[in-house]
Amino acid sequence: MTQYLLIDGQFYVAEEAQVPAHLLGHLLFAEEIRAVRNELPFWEKHLELFALKLNLLNQPVPAFLQYEGKELKRQIERMLVKNKYFKSAFISFYLFRAAEKFSYILKCRASQSVGYELNKSGLSLAVSDKIIKGVSSLSAIDWGSEPFWKLARQAGQSGFDELVLVNPQNSLLETPGKNIYFLKGDTVFSPSPEAGAYTDVSQSAVRQVCEKLKLNFQFKEDLKEGFLLAADEVFLASSLYGIEWVKSYQNKRYHYKTVRLIQENFNQLLI
Repeated sequence: MTQYLLIDGQFYVAEEAQVPAHLLGHLLFAEEIRAVRNELPFWEKHLELFALKLNLLNQPVPAFLQYEGKELKRQIERMLVKNKYFKSAFISFYLFRAAEKFSYILKCRASQSVGYELNKSGLSLAVSDKIIKGVSSLSAIDWGSEPFWKLARQAGQSGFDELVLVNPQNSLLETPGKNIYFLKGDTVFSPSPEAGAYTDVSQSAVRQVCEKLKLNFQFKEDLKEGFLLAADEVFLASSLYGIEWVKSYQNKRYHYKTVRLIQENFNQLLI
């Protein structure tokens, strides 16, 4: 089946298209976005992140991102229809600026799941003992986190699914591209951005769900490895994959009764 991408609003066959020569070396940033049933659940949060990155780069907001990103959203919808991705898809957005002009490339690929479905097989975790993520002004976004995620992904996964990164004080932070949450009693704990933890755009939705379910939500700066052994339930969350149940850490096994409720309400909130 032929796949198409968009370059500044024009369709090209994906396997034949190349980055235009005048854009090479002028990438400002890239962003991954999830589409579910032709909806973009975290669109406003992505726009906030785009604005933050443009501000950090001392760049103006391009016309296609103004007015709540109406034009870019329209182009994404065109691309999904062109590729006949009516159920669910992953979108890659690349923003360039060359010769004082903004350009963008949009790519997409189909998702195997219809929406944010809870993983049937729980994930297993390990804690990093070599990849230490420092605290910086960029550690809460992908710019300050991606180099560490890349190392974590390349570290090899023998006997586990996700590697939890730590800061110089050995406090737990995140897994690559995902926030981690620990349920103990009626409280959900998550690593604090002040400790260097990444903040995924899905985090506000998780907090809303916790409030709805009468669960206390707390950020903590000193979530040590032992907390993995003390937690009743553990889950990961991201805008791309939704809520993911963690089944085990070492010999510890976790329930998923409350995680299932969180996942169901997460979907109700967004889809």
